[in-house]
Amino acid sequence: MPIELREAAYALGAGDRKVILGICLPMAAPGVLTGILLALAVSVGETAPLLYTAGWSNYLWNGHVTRFPIAYLTYAIWTFINEPFAAANALAYAAALLVTSFVPLISVVSRPVLGRR
Repeated sequence: MPIELREAAYALGAGDRKVILGICLPMAAPGVLTGILLALAVSVGETAPLLYTAGWSNYLWNGHVTRFPIAYLTYAIWTFINEPFAAANALAYAAALLVTSFVPLISVVSRPVLGRR
């Protein structure tokens, strides 16, 4: 965002809170949302390093981000696709469908949200 816009708001007597919440944040929101959505899409698709660093866990998410084990779909795909059982292969295909459909879903949902800005 141009610095002149911020300077103009200060020149008109707006305080820091009004400048940030009324001018800077609305102008930066599409870029911030795009960055968040891209990071989310990349994190869904590129979890191969987790296979070798974090290992597998069958725990459900308890709301904590760090220091607790959590399961993830790409490891389920990688593990279950090599099993000789049809049920395990079906789980792998279901997880692959979820991972594959999540990224286009993010794009479809984000279009109207970012289009309004």
